[in-house]
Amino acid sequence: MEGDTKGIIKMFQEAYMNIPYDMFLEKERNYQIAFFTVLMLLGFDRVEAEERTNIGRIDITVTVKKGLVYIIELKLDENADTALNQIKEKKYYEKYLEEGNTIHLLGINFSSIERNITDWKEEVIS
Repeated sequence: MEGDTKGIIKMFQEAYMNIPYDMFLEKERNYQIAFFTVLMLLGFDRVEAEERTNIGRIDITVTVKKGLVYIIELKLDENADTALNQIKEKKYYEKYLEEGNTIHLLGINFSSIERNITDWKEEVIS
């Protein structure tokens, strides 16, 4: 709840380690559904999937508490830089700037071989 990105990534990595390999379906959407569902269950103020903007769709938006927003882009078998660059290129964060939020841009890559988060990067803007 306090913006501990490293802690929440570690929690997700530990959770994915406990999912049997034969339960994984190798599509980005399946990782997104699991990630989204857990975030919803954690009780954040607001969790949205596929939030539409004027030029694209944000994979996941999380309002942790008033003034703290995460814009999350997920990739499968790519890299965190690609995910983060997509957020910045499509300016997914712009609609939250006017509200005076601290915005965490979070790019996450999942590996279909390791079946887990293998790369993530974060940038914070205010």
